[in-house]
Amino acid sequence: MIAPGDIRRLQLDYILVTQRYRTSVKNSCSFPGADVDSDHNLVLMKVRLKLKKMDKAKPILKWDREKLKNNTKEYALATNTELTDNIQTNFGVESRWNRLKSEMTKGAESTVGKVKRKRAKKPWVTDGMLEKMDERRKWKNVNTDERKSNYRKLNNELRRETDKAREDWLEEECKEI
Repeated sequence: MIAPGDIRRLQLDYILVTQRYRTSVKNSCSFPGADVDSDHNLVLMKVRLKLKKMDKAKPILKWDREKLKNNTKEYALATNTELTDNIQTNFGVESRWNRLKSEMTKGAESTVGKVKRKRAKKPWVTDGMLEKMDERRKWKNVNTDERKSNYRKLNNELRRETDKAREDWLEEECKEI
């Protein structure tokens, strides 16, 4: 910056860098002669950045809880038959635990099965809400007046539904606690 009357020049222009990236700064300098309509100097900084390549998340297979809720009797029957067929009482605690765990997973695989989760769901989000979200997403890309009204209507309905579902879920959690 130039002081009034061109008496002296002051360096008031800075580039701030957090301490974490301090070692990435290679060079910094000012250009007092840059053709800018200001009394400030142009400040330049060279930075070396290494961007990390992020791998895509692999889909995780999880037990289908909805099927488990519907098929609890079948699951219990499958695990009980497996456990009663192979009764072993002379082994240690660790081997008995491993056997119990393996029989339970076998029973779950035969009756429940695993599914890929498409989206991370909050506990209060229902399948109806997910369908409304998909429908809202379709209307988002259309450029007409009808789109605005439909998108707004769906968005308001979805917001009301999710707010109510979240409140109900929180109430249930509080009662349970």
